[in-house]
Amino acid sequence: MQNPENNPRPAWLPAALDAVGRHQFLTGRQVAALAAVDQAEVRPTLEGLVAEKILVRLQPTRGLDGAPPGPAFALTRRGAALVAGATGRPAPRVPNPGKSLYMLAHDLGRNEIGIVLEILDRSGRLRLLRWETARTRIGASVQLPLRGRALRVPLVADALAIVEVAGKTDALLVEIDMGTVSLPRMRTKYAAYLAWWREGGPERRFGQKALRVLTIAPNEKRLYRLREAALAATDGRGSGLFWFGEQKLVDAGRPPLLLGPGWRSGTYPSEQRAASPLW
Repeated sequence: MQNPENNPRPAWLPAALDAVGRHQFLTGRQVAALAAVDQAEVRPTLEGLVAEKILVRLQPTRGLDGAPPGPAFALTRRGAALVAGATGRPAPRVPNPGKSLYMLAHDLGRNEIGIVLEILDRSGRLRLLRWETARTRIGASVQLPLRGRALRVPLVADALAIVEVAGKTDALLVEIDMGTVSLPRMRTKYAAYLAWWREGGPERRFGQKALRVLTIAPNEKRLYRLREAALAATDGRGSGLFWFGEQKLVDAGRPPLLLGPGWRSGTYPSEQRAASPLW
């Protein structure tokens, strides 16, 4: 893939543009993590591609932790055509550049966990068998009894990851929490997830019996409030279906953090705060 002056592109660029197409939006930091190169090398290259109208630059309002995550980059139609020509696959979907910048921050947080899993797969720490973010491929719904009537609750997670660790396959439905959804609404959603799981929904939808709902919270305070909502959804008994972690555990610059002992299971009594690894 040459530039207009026929100077060679960086060797990491084709794979990086393919990743931008797969994830739709990536920051320079995320591209650098995937490409295993320094951010100082990545940023000028991406800005040059913006000037060539291969990429478009967008500025999210804030990240999951409240801090600005830096500009995000997405393919233009020209960029998508270049990726298709280089990979031999259909052109990736070009996202709407008018997308809400607040939702862009949410999507970048979602993409972060996908990138971490890709890097862990590449290093042999686990096998990433499937990564999906399309609502039509991972969405479901369930009828939940509520005050004497049946309430239809849509269950659309932010992502689905199917991973294999030490020979065991596990499906993770990922919920990226920005702290904006009310706790009563999350309690209803957790109750619906539990009912759907008990009805065999994951096996019908994904062909997987083993499932966990992984909620990524922006901070510890919000994490424990969400965990209390999940405990309330199980009438205080708790369930190993639900797991909770802070956003800081999902860091493309430090992928092994995802495998560390910083996660809270929904099986513990509410007064306990013991942390453990996902696997």
